[in-house]
Amino acid sequence: MWDDVAQKWPEQHKIFIDTPEKFDMEGAETAQVLSARGAQAVKHIQSQVSTGDVLVVSHGVLIKTIILDVAKQPLSVLWEKPHLNNCCRSVLQINEDGVAAWLSVADVPVEDVGWAIE
Repeated sequence: MWDDVAQKWPEQHKIFIDTPEKFDMEGAETAQVLSARGAQAVKHIQSQVSTGDVLVVSHGVLIKTIILDVAKQPLSVLWEKPHLNNCCRSVLQINEDGVAAWLSVADVPVEDVGWAIE
């Protein structure tokens, strides 16, 4: 599939891979819109669940934008390691004051993901 995209839209594919924060193609969601949608979903979940564990399942790029948003990192690092492989787990802890912190990203302890620590 990625080969097809690269062949059909080579310039947009290059931008998406090299500078995802600049990707803007008609009919496609920008990284900024995707990130805002993810952040809104987290806020919605927080408003619905006051305590306990919540499982959120989505595709890796959406989850990665949520991770970057909480970690206050730019979308330009979207493709940096760790990569979110299928079925990997990232753990976000939100305290009673609404302060969020990552415990793990893509099954990697947050201590080993330098940019994920505020």
